[in-house]
Amino acid sequence: MTNMPENLLSIIGIDGAGKSTQVSAVSAALCDLGVDARPIVAKAFGARTVTVLAEQLTGDRFAYHPLIPAELREWALACDLAQYTRIEFTPLLQQGTTLVWDRGPLAYRVSADVYGGLSEWVERAQALFPWPRRTYLLDLPASIAVDRLRKRSSRPQQADESEPLLEQVRAGLLRESQTRGDVVVLDATRDDVELTRTIVADWLSSSCRGIGTSA
Repeated sequence: MTNMPENLLSIIGIDGAGKSTQVSAVSAALCDLGVDARPIVAKAFGARTVTVLAEQLTGDRFAYHPLIPAELREWALACDLAQYTRIEFTPLLQQGTTLVWDRGPLAYRVSADVYGGLSEWVERAQALFPWPRRTYLLDLPASIAVDRLRKRSSRPQQADESEPLLEQVRAGLLRESQTRGDVVVLDATRDDVELTRTIVADWLSSSCRGIGTSA
């Protein structure tokens, strides 16, 4: 990996692990400490066509139809994200803004693998993503995550948030994290405030030490 901005960090984990909560909290905490920080999500506009087709075929936009090849779905998503991060992330990173990314390259790679769509061309497109200097994996058992998702008031539990699938994603994230020195695994059953403090402290400490990444 050559595109590794010093001021980019990502927070990943299975659905229900608390990613969005920590992205917002960490960004706010960094701002309180005088860091120009911003929460950010990479949007995939073109790939939304896949969910429209899935909804037409199944009635559920998250229930992927077997007639839609997994590789095609992941290829569309990877191309979308590569372009979005280039256009939206790059100017902010160049001006020194610290971006706290909701998800990140490692999360998209594992998801593509679990869904059966991680081909050579998908990997090539994903290689165009900026790679965070630090990634924080919120590790949570799938059973606890599903319980959280069922209680979620913002939207009902989706078809792609089943316990078996989430456990596969979790296993993949843990497996990938063991091969990298830039991933910090955190117990997501801990208190949200404690998790935020841990992430912020590690990020600031790693910034002072000048820790980089290797891929």
